[in-house]
Amino acid sequence: MDWGLSYVIKKIPPHPLRFGSSCNLKFKDDIKEVVGQKVLGLFEKTIFGCYLNNPLSNYIGQITKYLIMLEIEQPNQEEMHVFVKDNILRFFIYEFALITGLNCFGNVEDFKYDDSSLNQLTRRYFPQSMNEVDKEALVERFLNGNFETIEDALRMAILYFIHTFIYSQLNASSVSFSDFKMIEDEKYEFFS
Repeated sequence: MDWGLSYVIKKIPPHPLRFGSSCNLKFKDDIKEVVGQKVLGLFEKTIFGCYLNNPLSNYIGQITKYLIMLEIEQPNQEEMHVFVKDNILRFFIYEFALITGLNCFGNVEDFKYDDSSLNQLTRRYFPQSMNEVDKEALVERFLNGNFETIEDALRMAILYFIHTFIYSQLNASSVSFSDFKMIEDEKYEFFS
């Protein structure tokens, strides 16, 4: 179908997009059990706290993820265009922010990191990793608990939440060092 517009697909997903059981619906219980009520309370004060009280659904985080993955480049920065089943869905940024609860404003350059250097979390908990951490290793390390500081516990809980609920990636997926850095410098609070 030709709409007379020129679009560029930002990133082609490495596997078919699907809704399903890879979404961790028990993240709240896991966080409470592994790092305790105090860290869960701190988590609730983050941008992701709103997810703690949502009714359980496999699709809450996945819809947001897939919309972002299916975004297409276009010249209007006030809108987000998504290509789904031969249709282009157009959202004003404020509509997308309202629907997803994400902060969709700011400079994308503020969220780019040099992936080559380790940060505090990766040095402490994944010292053997060179460029990224396997999602499976992240999940295993989080569920083992025993973090050096309450800040580390909260940061690891946020990474665990993002990669098991929002992204709900397959276990073979990787977690880039830039994700760790964004959590460590707290820019995730402004990330969309």
